[in-house]
Amino acid sequence: MDNRISVFGTGLMGSAFVRALLRSGFEVTVWNRTPERCAPLVSEGAILAQSPVAAAQATDTLLFLVLDQDAVEELLSGIDVSGRRVINYVTGAPADGPRIAELVTKAGGQYLDAAIAAYPDDIGQEGALIYYAGSRSAWNQVQDVRAALSGLSPYVDENPGAANVMDAAWVACFHCVALGGFHEAMSFALGQGVSIETIAGGVDHFLGLLRDIMFEAVETIKSGDFSTDQATLDVYLAGTSTMLKAMVDSGERASLMAANVANLETASKAGHGPQSLFAQLLTMRA
Repeated sequence: MDNRISVFGTGLMGSAFVRALLRSGFEVTVWNRTPERCAPLVSEGAILAQSPVAAAQATDTLLFLVLDQDAVEELLSGIDVSGRRVINYVTGAPADGPRIAELVTKAGGQYLDAAIAAYPDDIGQEGALIYYAGSRSAWNQVQDVRAALSGLSPYVDENPGAANVMDAAWVACFHCVALGGFHEAMSFALGQGVSIETIAGGVDHFLGLLRDIMFEAVETIKSGDFSTDQATLDVYLAGTSTMLKAMVDSGERASLMAANVANLETASKAGHGPQSLFAQLLTMRA
C-alpha cells in the first residue's frame, strides 16, 4: 500500500490519529461534517477533503472515527469502497461489525473493525492498544498504519464483531468496573477516616496481586480444574458478605460490592462453594 490515508471524523480521537499518521510520514486527507474543525490539522499538514466522496477518492485506505455506527453506515452509503480497505474505529456493539462488514464486502471492499483501548493522548505510543477483527488480509496490508497508531495492534478473529467483544470485555466489563470498585473502596476508607496517602500506598501491592491472580485464573480456566487448596469460594463469600454489611451500615451504597457478593452466592448455591474463587465463572451466564 502507498502512504495515503483518509480519516473521516476529526474529534479528539480522530485528530490524535491524524497527528500520529502525519508524524509517521503519511499523506493524510481529512473530512469532518464541520469542516472548520479540520483547520488545525490542515495547518499541520493534513489535506482537507470537501466531501466524503473526495476523501474516499484520495486513497485506498479509509479510517472512520465519526460519532457512531449510524454515521459510518450513512457515509458508506454515499462513497465507493470497491478495492478499498475500510477500517472502522467507532465504538459499537459486537453485532455492528458483521453488519457493516457485509455492506463493505458486497461493495467490493475489505473491512476491518477496530476497538481502541486507549485515550487520545496514548495514540502513537508504544503502550497504546487497538484490537482488530475482520479481514486478515487487510490487517496485514495496513501494518505501517497500525504501527503508527499504537504499539499493540493484535488481530482477534475473522468475525468482525470480535474486536468489540474484546472492547466490551476489557474496557467496559473489567477496566471500568474495576475503577468503579476502586472508587467504592476509596469512598469507604475515606469515610472511615483513612487518609488518601495511606490508600495510595496500597496501589502497587494490590495491582501486583490482581495481576498474579488473573494469570492464575486463566490457567485454571484452561485446565478446567477448579479445585483448590487455598481459600475456597465460600471463604470469599463469607468475607465479602461481612465487608458488604460493614460498608452499607456506614452509609455506603456499595453497588459493585453487592453485585460481587450476589455472584458468589449464585456460585455457592450451585454447589461450587468448596472450589476456588474462579469457579464463579461457571455460573456467570443467565
